[in-house]
Amino acid sequence: MALENLFKSFPPPLQNGIKRVQGFIPVRLRYPRSFWKMYDFLEKSQWWDKGRLEEYQLSRLQQLLAHAYRDVPYYTRVFDERGLKPDDISSLSDLKMLPYLTKDIMRNNSPYLISRDVNRKKLVMGKTSGTTGTPLQYFETYTVRWQTMACIYHLWSRLGIKPGTPMLQLRGGIIPGNKPTEYDPFLNVLRFSAQVNGRAMAEKYLVLMSRFGAKYLHGYPSIISSFAFLIKKHGLKMPLNLKAVIFASECVYPWMIDICKEVFNCRVFRFYGMGEKVTFAGECEDSFNYHCVPQVAITEFDRETNEIIGTGLLNFAQPFIRYKTTDVASLPVENGCSKCTRNYFPVFRDIEGRFGDYLVTSSGRLFAPVVVTHPFKGLKNIRHTQIIQKDKQSILLRVVLWEDAEKAGTERDLNYLKKHLHEMLGEEIRIELEIVDSIPLSASGKFQWVISDIAKDFMMKGIR
Repeated sequence: MALENLFKSFPPPLQNGIKRVQGFIPVRLRYPRSFWKMYDFLEKSQWWDKGRLEEYQLSRLQQLLAHAYRDVPYYTRVFDERGLKPDDISSLSDLKMLPYLTKDIMRNNSPYLISRDVNRKKLVMGKTSGTTGTPLQYFETYTVRWQTMACIYHLWSRLGIKPGTPMLQLRGGIIPGNKPTEYDPFLNVLRFSAQVNGRAMAEKYLVLMSRFGAKYLHGYPSIISSFAFLIKKHGLKMPLNLKAVIFASECVYPWMIDICKEVFNCRVFRFYGMGEKVTFAGECEDSFNYHCVPQVAITEFDRETNEIIGTGLLNFAQPFIRYKTTDVASLPVENGCSKCTRNYFPVFRDIEGRFGDYLVTSSGRLFAPVVVTHPFKGLKNIRHTQIIQKDKQSILLRVVLWEDAEKAGTERDLNYLKKHLHEMLGEEIRIELEIVDSIPLSASGKFQWVISDIAKDFMMKGIR
């Protein structure tokens, strides 16, 4: 049992006592053997040539498929219906013989996707955020969770971060007990509540950052960029020099990167992953492209939509094989990176959005959020926005104003937005405005900027 799981099994008084001393436990002893085995393996294998990485991928894939056919009822049926055996998948390209796994298939077959050879009492349930619909439940082991953490630290190592390096974290949701912060001594992370909604709170967070002294800020792009905007808006001073800001868990838009680079004066690093653990990717030291980690997942792209298709190589308790993520990426630019010299593959430029993020015009044109975001840069009186589309003829633009927003400035900003959205989407699109006090987040605290009820159907039909 991992230290963290053992810790959680103790009664609260004993937990409180342990919290006072656990930060002094050497880093090598804080994490279980499964974490260090994976971390050390990734640190070594990152310099393998492409052929060796592909050999390792294929070996893991064949183990996964043999297990899935033997012990996972859904995949037994999938193979049998196609007259296939796991041995028929003798190359990575042969994986295309198997069908895609979708969220709807998972919901309709959930009891049959869990391996028969695992003790279900020892499985851990996870949930997706639900930003693209009903949250999806899945199961995994604690070992897989620690292996995932090792993969994340492996990607962060490109910034000089090692296991145990102190970090600040701004994520969604309210910390239990309505506290402004929570300290995790296992990871050496100070978590902030997401409610950075004014100058007073921003100043308070800056003081806490100074006391903790961490040089890395990690969390949701929507929250970190809002924090940066508050600092700039009120002329506040950073109490320490950050080495990097790490964006994760949400779509990243260019203006978010720009405001953070300006305010924090450091590298902005993008990380891509998901609860289902079918793809992990991050930038390297010298480029701004996403490098997929081939040792832990196989990443494909749908030729019609550029949707990311992932096969996780860690979770044997509930395998995800050719899983449709609904995330849409730019086309791969290369296999391997000439700048960092890793042979990771594929390498691609951007996450352009999710199926539910695209706007659709009456003529069937699709606009990715990374394109739509441009008119929203530099607004002085508008704090948050959200675009909702229920039909091809109109969009609803929700707006949250800053507390000290000026009336004339607000009207100017709103007119500017409407003008440029019409120029982009067409005059036939009706733009409705709604000024609200706040915009609801998902159950996990994530923010979805564009919500479209019709884009997914258009994307699935391949309309560009």
